[in-house]
Amino acid sequence: ICNSLSAYYKFCLKMCPGLKNIDLKKVTPKFKSEIEESKLERVDNLGEGTEIRAEQSERKEANNGKKTQEDVKTERVTTAPDNAAMENAVSDKSETGNNPDAGMLEISQEKLMKVIAQEWHLEVAQLKSKYPNGVIDWKREGKLQSVIQSGHAEIEGDSILFIYGNALEVLSNVDFQKTVEQINFQYILFDNIVSHSNMGKLCKFQRLSRLVFSYNYLNSFLLVSKLEALQHLTSLTIEHNSIARTVLFKNFAIYRFNKLTHINGKVITEIDKQLSLKFFEPFNRLLFSSLAFKVIHRLIT
Repeated sequence: ICNSLSAYYKFCLKMCPGLKNIDLKKVTPKFKSEIEESKLERVDNLGEGTEIRAEQSERKEANNGKKTQEDVKTERVTTAPDNAAMENAVSDKSETGNNPDAGMLEISQEKLMKVIAQEWHLEVAQLKSKYPNGVIDWKREGKLQSVIQSGHAEIEGDSILFIYGNALEVLSNVDFQKTVEQINFQYILFDNIVSHSNMGKLCKFQRLSRLVFSYNYLNSFLLVSKLEALQHLTSLTIEHNSIARTVLFKNFAIYRFNKLTHINGKVITEIDKQLSLKFFEPFNRLLFSSLAFKVIHRLIT
């Protein structure tokens, strides 16, 4: 694509002068000056999705070739697939127009997204063969060996974060936790998104109010209820998941998340709220009466 990071960044800033973020990094005056001074080291293996600065090389030489703690903090944002998977995913060539560099950048991202989608379909096939009822037995499974090895994340402005495949580590980004208002999760197992560690990271997003889920193998109301830890959630969109096709999904979501104003892109009305209460209030009474009975039983025995 480009034979150095500086050339890549210069090209992006030239084509899109109004960029605020690039490769999940803020475009600041200092960042621009570093690019102009060509302080970014040549990268010979762009396929591994890593970024290397010349400053790291200098620090390694000063420390007898050992990595410093600052080097270790370099965050991997994109994980690329192996060459075989890449070749299988895309066999056609797209026209690059008058700008070959722009065409190559576009093809690269398109290839990556096709590979992530391909790996996702393999993941689903594996899960369906192992768990025909759609429910993963985590006690027996322990840590699931995922088929998805590729990942990609990008941010739109400062407020919308897109995460595809194996890229959930971006949730640890402190800058995003301060500004992001919406997160889109695609081709990611929902069980992994709502794991204890990742929910802890999501709760640190101070302005997060909108979530979009697509292709997440989500088929359990119990899993959806784990999102209740996000107290400022006002909009929830779930598509291309089997649970979204159930009759009671909308009513369940409205009942469990009382601050929601939008569900699957539609405004929640008072009639919707009354209907959801009609469906689930008896269940709520049964739940609390059952809990009360257990408490009383413990007190008298």
